[in-house]
Amino acid sequence: MSYHDYISEATLNYLMQQYPEHTPGWLATFTDEVHRLEEMWGVQVEGYERDSRFGTILYGQSSRYGKVAVKIVPWFSPRLRGEVYCYQHLPYREMCPLYAVDEKLGAIADAITVAKEAIWLYEKFGEGEYQDIPGLCKVASRAEIAEKNYS
Repeated sequence: MSYHDYISEATLNYLMQQYPEHTPGWLATFTDEVHRLEEMWGVQVEGYERDSRFGTILYGQSSRYGKVAVKIVPWFSPRLRGEVYCYQHLPYREMCPLYAVDEKLGAIADAITVAKEAIWLYEKFGEGEYQDIPGLCKVASRAEIAEKNYS
């Protein structure tokens, strides 16, 4: 597979516009680097989300970590530093466990809970169409919200 299989055209265009000096080299080694990560982290890629705004997300089974989501954000993007910082400094309840970071590719291996949550949201909301979900959310008037003491 080539990087075109993993990364959307919109993301590629964004990266080329924002980081023209780094993107071509990163893309040239992308597939080999993904294979290196598969070996290093023992990951068998089972699926991917190519429409991630900053790169791609691979889902799979790791012999070292169990079910994982591997977020690949280019090493030259400030977003990578922000992602790693969040994993290292936010309370566990707000972030899933961080297993490993590979700065060369810009990859973050974390628990599959994020992927499960994304799939759940997609199943509930599909193509971004809002719908009431009992126990989670519903459209309410300001009066209804006030009646419930704003909660």
